[in-house]
This record gives sequence, structure tokens and C-alpha cells, in this order.
Amino acid sequence: MSVLSMVEEAIKLGKAEETKIHENIQLYKGILQSLRGPQDKDSEKKSEVTEYVDKGADPDIPPEEKQDMELLEEALKKALRIRSGSTV
Repeated sequence: MSVLSMVEEAIKLGKAEETKIHENIQLYKGILQSLRGPQDKDSEKKSEVTEYVDKGADPDIPPEEKQDMELLEEALKKALRIRSGSTV
């Protein structure tokens, strides 16, 4: 197998993984939105995006994905608190 074909295969695998990750993000986004219920989403989006920018997040990641990651992180923290039975 030549180096070129190995690189092409790696690119294909990377794109497939990226697609899986994007699909998972969309799934988690739907789950989080259903858990959150009706709220003022615009003000929360702005504060969460600002928080990511302040943390020095990667500028290549779209704000929507940054928000999704933040929401997922918060849900995971909440799940950990519930599972451990403490108020971490």
C-alpha cells in the first residue's frame, strides 16, 4: 500500500468519524433541548458563547457546536451529581 493510498484512507476514516460525531452532537442537542424545556434561549446562547470565547476556545468551532458542547457538559455534570448523590 502506497503512502498516498494510506493518506487517502486516513482522510476517509477521519471524515466518517467527523460525520458520526456531528450526528451525535445533533442527537444530544435534541435531548438537551427537551430536558431544558421552554426558556429564553437567546440570552443563554449569548452567555454560553461568550464563556467559550473567554476560555480561549478554538475559533474554528462554530458557535452552535460550542453551545452544544457546553450544554452537554452541564448535563453530564448534573448526571454525575445525581448519580453520586452529592451536590458537586
